[in-house]
Amino acid sequence: MVISSRVAHGTRVTLYLPSAGPAATDRPRAEAARLPRQETGERILVVEDNPLVGAMASSMLSSMGYSPVVVINTSSAIAELERPDPISLLLTDILLPGGMTGFDLARQARRRWPDLPILFMSGFADPSLVPDDFRTNTKLLTKPFRLGQLSEAIVFALAGTKVT
Repeated sequence: MVISSRVAHGTRVTLYLPSAGPAATDRPRAEAARLPRQETGERILVVEDNPLVGAMASSMLSSMGYSPVVVINTSSAIAELERPDPISLLLTDILLPGGMTGFDLARQARRRWPDLPILFMSGFADPSLVPDDFRTNTKLLTKPFRLGQLSEAIVFALAGTKVT
């Protein structure tokens, strides 16, 4: 630390801190660069009522080469699933507005599209929250999740591999 002061000119304090590595804003980009890019353009439906979380998930998915579609409620999700452009994966929050949970949405989607891979996300991600009918073929991501965690879960889900 260096302090210099001059009458009528003020005081200057210079503080030198050790480098902390890449800036916090560079970490997601650096992490994305280490992941294999999918480049498939597969459409992933993100159901998230918090616009900031939805935007973050969309950005992460885009950085991996996916085409994210973000909606804020289950009725919009169902409408998106019914569009002619197929959805490759459903990524849904568990707690959603409108009386339907992410589990309810997933059950409804599975009845119409039985092979649709599904990932759940929640800020309260206790594995015991996951109902028995989803325990063997889905993953529960704890928010906030890292890019690598999301990437790994998606790759396994799209490959039809059991994830825990």
